[in-house]
Amino acid sequence: MKRREFFKWSVIGLSTMAASFPAYANAETKKTWNCINNSNDTETIIFVPDLKESVSFLQISDSHISCDDESDTEYLPYSKRMGGGSVTKNRLDFFDKLLEKAKEKKVDFIALTGDIINYPSATAVKTVSDRLKQSGIPFLYTAGNHDWHYEGMEGTEEELRKKWIEKRLKPLYQGANPMCSSIQVKGINIVCIDNSTYQIDEHQLEFYKTQRSQPEPIVLLMHIPLYMFSLDIFSCGHPDWNEKTDPYYKIERRLPWPKEGCSDTTKQFVREVWATPKLLGVFAGHTHQARTISVSSTNGIQHIAGPALNGQYRLIQIRHYKPQ
Repeated sequence: MKRREFFKWSVIGLSTMAASFPAYANAETKKTWNCINNSNDTETIIFVPDLKESVSFLQISDSHISCDDESDTEYLPYSKRMGGGSVTKNRLDFFDKLLEKAKEKKVDFIALTGDIINYPSATAVKTVSDRLKQSGIPFLYTAGNHDWHYEGMEGTEEELRKKWIEKRLKPLYQGANPMCSSIQVKGINIVCIDNSTYQIDEHQLEFYKTQRSQPEPIVLLMHIPLYMFSLDIFSCGHPDWNEKTDPYYKIERRLPWPKEGCSDTTKQFVREVWATPKLLGVFAGHTHQARTISVSSTNGIQHIAGPALNGQYRLIQIRHYKPQ
């Protein structure tokens, strides 16, 4: 299948948290929909009623690749802590092996769910882009909090994200809107939302509302997991996420999380996602720990991929089943 035929991007310019989760008690009641999830740390199989064709993809998250040459020297003060030649070689080797696995499994596409690189060096972006193109497999990308972050560089997270997406990361998006996009793959709506600052803005919220109103089942790709009752502070929409609970802003040399915590828009987005009638799953990374967490026994399920920096991945297969 040609890349142009595969990617049919949404042209719109510009979901269920259980009632037992106090922070999201006002979530819309979710309609029952009988998709079935089977999952372990590296593989997820989702059975979907009335699906005409099977879909498969390989999720790669948190490879944390650092690559620099002479052209990146001026940014060395901002990249020292996260750099490292021998570490980078090992991580590139793992990245290459995962691309080989994607070929071996004949997946429809690769989902890159953030922190693919440690900081936005031109060399790192080119290295990753070249390898992805050489694989011949279509890929989707949404940024993580490290992809656009040079430690100690002045600016808010929103400003720095916008700057380095435009200046360096843009090739990885292949024409898609970096903040929110969707594609149709064999009857599945694959939605990418950038939550790499832990926050969701109004535009992204409205975009997602439009996507969940479509008839196709949704797969949601993000970097930071969405808040669920069993997740810690490193989740998007956590009620205790704020300046006082931010443990790493000094070592990462960035502004602390906001005093007021996550925005109302972010909280509403989490409600919208967990109330989505045909949500096949949320696929995230960030925590460096593979796990699967469910809101209900059939859907409202979140899958977190282990870090690709040591060769972990998640293989997702979406298959047809006929309800009894």
